[in-house]
Amino acid sequence: MILPTAEDVLQTIEATLETVLRPALSGTVEQSAAVSIGHLLRHVRLRLAREGQILLDNMSATRPLLAEIATFFSDIGEIDAAARIEAALARPSLPVGTYPTLTDLGGAAGLLRRELEVALARLQALRATHGEVPEYLRLRIAIRTWIAGQLQAEAELIEPAFSGRGPRR
Repeated sequence: MILPTAEDVLQTIEATLETVLRPALSGTVEQSAAVSIGHLLRHVRLRLAREGQILLDNMSATRPLLAEIATFFSDIGEIDAAARIEAALARPSLPVGTYPTLTDLGGAAGLLRRELEVALARLQALRATHGEVPEYLRLRIAIRTWIAGQLQAEAELIEPAFSGRGPRR
């Protein structure tokens, strides 16, 4: 373990901001800026602690959803759309042999998310012809559930850092 940890460093910066710098600031703009910096430091601390797992969970939820959509596309003759998803799922999502950084995880999750966005646009285009098909309806509900999960995960990184902590810039 490398000491001080990143968490230790961020806590020290936040404590110094709150106990040394903020009391010395007299203007509203300066006080507001200091409060905003505190919010952002808490946000970074939460992201360091939780973002990796959130991104891994995201990829674990997105991959099977994309596979289901690819199967649906294949079943209804949307071969190009199915092939695009299958190609995306076949690509290695993380560097092999190295510890994935948050940037690596975010990039991998982002690629899967973009495939889901493309697939959703294709599904929306098929609404007129397949909108009453039970599998189509099930996939649309699954995508809405996935989106709700994403919003909840993002809230876990934002709400504790910013809510109930005074004004924000």
